[in-house]
Amino acid sequence: HCGAPDSRRFFDAPNFGTRTTSAIEWWFVHDPDRGLDHLNIAAWPQETKLVGELQGMRRKPLPPSAFGAERNRRNDQLQELGHAPFQLAEFIAARLYTGPMYKKYQCVLRAMGSLQAADLHSNDL
Repeated sequence: HCGAPDSRRFFDAPNFGTRTTSAIEWWFVHDPDRGLDHLNIAAWPQETKLVGELQGMRRKPLPPSAFGAERNRRNDQLQELGHAPFQLAEFIAARLYTGPMYKKYQCVLRAMGSLQAADLHSNDL
């Protein structure tokens, strides 16, 4: 998220009106306490479409540790069902996907799907 050529290129996530970069989103989710200084920005991007009484729905810059109790509770439920626990990397990926990064991830996933479909059809002789 931070090493790719476009990691500091701004993009718009239209669902909530957020203008951000991949690097900003990584720090927002991974380490928001140090992210603003590291990125040399004054504030996190805001969801411009969430105004008035909807402002309470805006994302909060919380570190993964802030979700520890809930993650542990969910992992207990998963274990009871015989499933592997939700790992930290999976949690971070889920938070990134449910934020503005969904736009980039969907582009990649759709492109991969198109390539796979084309490959499947190329074998139809």
